[in-house]
Amino acid sequence: MRALFAEGRAWVDAGARAELLTASAATALWSGGHDEATALARQGLALFRDAGDEEGMARASLLLGYAALHRGDHVEAGELLDHSRAEFARLDQPWNEATALGRLGCLLRARGDYGRSQTRFEEALALHRDLGDERGIAWISWQLGVLAYRQADPTRATRHCQESLELHERLGSAYGVAHVRSTLGALAADRDDTTEATRLYEASLSALRDLGDRQCVAAASSSLATVALRSGHPDRAEALLTESIAVRRQIGDQTGVAECRKRLEAVSRSPRAAPAPARTRRPASAR
Repeated sequence: MRALFAEGRAWVDAGARAELLTASAATALWSGGHDEATALARQGLALFRDAGDEEGMARASLLLGYAALHRGDHVEAGELLDHSRAEFARLDQPWNEATALGRLGCLLRARGDYGRSQTRFEEALALHRDLGDERGIAWISWQLGVLAYRQADPTRATRHCQESLELHERLGSAYGVAHVRSTLGALAADRDDTTEATRLYEASLSALRDLGDRQCVAAASSSLATVALRSGHPDRAEALLTESIAVRRQIGDQTGVAECRKRLEAVSRSPRAAPAPARTRRPASAR
């Protein structure tokens, strides 16, 4: 009896450790720690496998796939994400299946396969609608907006993003609002509305800093730097690019660091407006 109790306790402890590891992996992933997230999710996957927990294995695979996507390993990402989607469908887990479909849509969009990306996003959206999951609907609507932006369809992109923004604001999702505002900022910048683009990017960047989303802070500061330079503020562009470089170093984004350094060098060579001459007050006797 004691042996059975000990075995059962060990099984429960292993399951709890696996859940803690995958939760920690998710936190690391959202903050830009892709390598850390991968290591934690792999440990969780091993424990779930030992326990025979198929749902846990699928969730860990989903995290590993998304981490691979952020690292730029599209082959591994595709294998892991498609595997997790199939497992969730087999296990009749529609919410998790919708999440996996959404991640696959992101992967296909990153590959430039916009047609299949659209299909995956629409499949995910249908599942979220069936479940009445407004957060899922809001997230996929934003992803469809990003896809339309990549396809140079600003009207459709704006429509999807506005739908997403309204839902996120009603749900009180600061994270969702920040991300959608960033995309709307890009759309405003493309319209040469630098005032609106600056407003949206600044609001997004401030929220992302508070949320600790380092990867998106790096992207938003870089985008805002572009608008600042276009608006005639090279000093601010330099400061924003410097911030982006520092954050990218923290998360190990060496490609992004190199790109931002090139932009920073170009900005440093851009002409600055000459300072206005100082006004000299005349003495009272000369007035």
